[in-house]
Amino acid sequence: MATKQSAKQKLIDRVNTLAASATTVENVNFLAKALNQLGQDPIYTDTSRNANSDYIGNRDQATDTTTINADMHNGPHREREVQATGNMSDHMDPTTEYSPKEKVNFQIESTKEARVEFGIWSAYSNYTGGGITYDQYLRPYERRAYKSQSNYWNIGGDGGCSTSTYASNQKHNQGTHNNACLLNTGTVAGSSNTDPGTYKYHYQSRSDMVGEVGHFRIKMGAAGAEMCRMWDFGNKMRYENIEVGTGQLDHRHSYIKMVGKVISLREKWMPSEYSTYTNNQGFQAREEYDAPTKLDITYGYDATNSQLQTFQNGYGTVTSNKKRQELVHFNQINDGQPQMIGKIYRHVDRIRRLDMLDDKCKPENAVYFTFTYGVGFNSSGSDSLEPQKCAKVTLCDDGSMYTTMLNISGQKFCLGRIRNDYLTSTAGHIQELVITNAGSGYTQAPTITIADPNTSGTKATGTLVIDSASGRVTGYTITNKGTNYSLAKEDGYGHPVVTVDNTGAGGTGCTVVANVSVPATFDDVADNPTHGTIYGRGTGHFGQRIFMSRDRTKTCHFSSYYGMGTGGVSYMIDRTHNSWGPGYIDTHTNIGIQCTAFREDQFLFLRSQNWDDANTDHSAHLYYQTTDKTTVDANLFNKTTAWKASEVGKKLDLMAHTTQYPCIVPYF
Repeated sequence: MATKQSAKQKLIDRVNTLAASATTVENVNFLAKALNQLGQDPIYTDTSRNANSDYIGNRDQATDTTTINADMHNGPHREREVQATGNMSDHMDPTTEYSPKEKVNFQIESTKEARVEFGIWSAYSNYTGGGITYDQYLRPYERRAYKSQSNYWNIGGDGGCSTSTYASNQKHNQGTHNNACLLNTGTVAGSSNTDPGTYKYHYQSRSDMVGEVGHFRIKMGAAGAEMCRMWDFGNKMRYENIEVGTGQLDHRHSYIKMVGKVISLREKWMPSEYSTYTNNQGFQAREEYDAPTKLDITYGYDATNSQLQTFQNGYGTVTSNKKRQELVHFNQINDGQPQMIGKIYRHVDRIRRLDMLDDKCKPENAVYFTFTYGVGFNSSGSDSLEPQKCAKVTLCDDGSMYTTMLNISGQKFCLGRIRNDYLTSTAGHIQELVITNAGSGYTQAPTITIADPNTSGTKATGTLVIDSASGRVTGYTITNKGTNYSLAKEDGYGHPVVTVDNTGAGGTGCTVVANVSVPATFDDVADNPTHGTIYGRGTGHFGQRIFMSRDRTKTCHFSSYYGMGTGGVSYMIDRTHNSWGPGYIDTHTNIGIQCTAFREDQFLFLRSQNWDDANTDHSAHLYYQTTDKTTVDANLFNKTTAWKASEVGKKLDLMAHTTQYPCIVPYF
């Protein structure tokens, strides 16, 4: 054994030896830092994830006479003695003294030692079950087990199930053993269980049970304790998952969604009331708890037909990008037709959980684009709603967009790309006039002049409309939308200068902004087969979903492979490098596949197969990127080989009784 003082002297001797041979500036700088460190008492940093607050941070240095292990086996892992005392255990009585000996990993920063990433829940009927949460190294963080003392969860049992949410009548009242308990995973996920009396209550391990707002039925905490979302509230979470957009918001518990003709800023723990697809306002209530903000979707003026632009309702087709400071959405123009129109709000600097979307997305900062959807679009078949109106889109840092669509009749999950060529297109026209100041005192409408297009083309014209009672400008008509306009005209943001002439109008103060629309090119990037009996949004609350990485730079677009919730097909989108890669694909027709975020920029897929056999059935797949993320194949629409997959299922501990089909529970 060696003392602290002797160890320090050995380090000094080693530094002296190195100093004699130091020849470069880098070596001298390194040695200077080493000597400076030796002049201080090394400080041990606490790495216990659940230490009392009084002991979090820097601990007192041990005395010189305290012995340390001279031989450090197993790399950087060893034990040391500390002077501090107190509760070093997880969820134990703080009045009980425990050994002050703690394990230290010198490779891990104290603030990052143990962060809960996700949970796995499994339960066999109504008499046994439990959950495990895992940290960023796939280590079991905490676990909680339950075992009923009788036929029902609420009668009592180990783990306190009789005193918490398990006391609920809704949670157990489905019969005796092998019942349809809300948390049962003892039954394989069915692919066609359409009976509302069954699929609403169980099959927690189906592929369509998770999304950006979490698992529709189960919430789990860091301690492995779970909470049940009651069936009506849980169903609303399930509806939300197929309507969520890919917004890069500042708050991880916030998200944006699009339903009908409304975009909403939402909280992951507080979904609103659900309303039908045909309700253009999206919801009966216009406000959500602590985030009372919605944005009505509009697309300007249809000069060809002399009317406001018409378009079809949509689901989930909204995205935002912090680097570009843009929010984008698009909709189908005419029912049954693949022509789409999109809107880009610029100068959207950031979106926080309590922001008002009307303040962030100003109409005078908007521009438009149009494109024709490719192979993912299908206007006929057993479900025409999903392939026409239910897309997911991710806006990349270079302005390109990747979008997915579930083609039900075509039996494909399709990935497409909207090129960023719209940014330089000179084939645009005037789509909208925004009255930024209505002025006052007008007895007749002032005349306007719209600036010429960038290249030779037709100059746009329009007229204003006033309200005679107020003397203010209240509307407009585009009489000629013009040709050859671009987003680079005048201000460089797609707003040709509009001059208002008040001569003879009797008033003053009116200002107008013109918004340009340009064509964009759509590419069919990839498609993967699905089974013929997959269901979409037109059938119910099914269809594709997304999961974003915690840093919001990556998005996983995924769908079931078969039926209402089995198998899986997915794509990975990297916003930063404007690239895509194939995600996890599994063609099972009776096993659920679920996805969740992992660490800051990775994804983990759980194959909810029978985990009773630890040697063969543990199946979980971690998707991560190598360091060379910039290498893409432009001929394959920026496909990257940076995404790698690692099968980690057999390394995961589990909570199982027998014949379990566990489900993953995202943790935020």
